Order: sequence, then C-alpha cells, then structure tokens
Amino acid sequence: MEAEHIFEMATILEKEFNAVFKMPINGFDAVFMNFEISGVKMLLGWAIWSGVFVMCRNSKNNDVVEKIKTFFEDEYLKNYSPEE
Repeated sequence: MEAEHIFEMATILEKEFNAVFKMPINGFDAVFMNFEISGVKMLLGWAIWSGVFVMCRNSKNNDVVEKIKTFFEDEYLKNYSPEE
C-alpha cells in the first residue's frame, strides 16, 4: 500500500470506528495522522521504509489496534488489488 491509501483508511476509520483525526503531517518520505478512538490516542502513517502502519501510544491499548487490523484484513484488504 502506498501513502495515498492512508487517506482512504482514515475515512474508513472515521466511519467504522468514529475516529477523530488531526491534520496530517506530510514529508518527503512519510505521512502521519494523529487520531483518537474513544479517547485512545493513535497514529496512522506511511513511511517509505515501513509502508502503512497503525499504532497506539500506549501498549495497554493494543486491543484497539488489533480490532483495526482485523477489520482491515477482513473487510478492506480482501478486496484490495494494487495497480499493475
């Protein structure tokens, strides 16, 4: 997945998880978006060296990351086909 996909993912997170996003931080080789779900502070991003990622700021909230991962694996990625 490329950097432009995080904006689509942000829209899905807003709809499916009621995520509230702050303005993105864009760089030459990375894009980051801080957001919250039910008070849990999180980060959605893309970097040239890692690809797309979602993380929480506190490991005690890893269950939220796992729910997002499961959702995207089950609902999004099964229909995703990268451009040839």
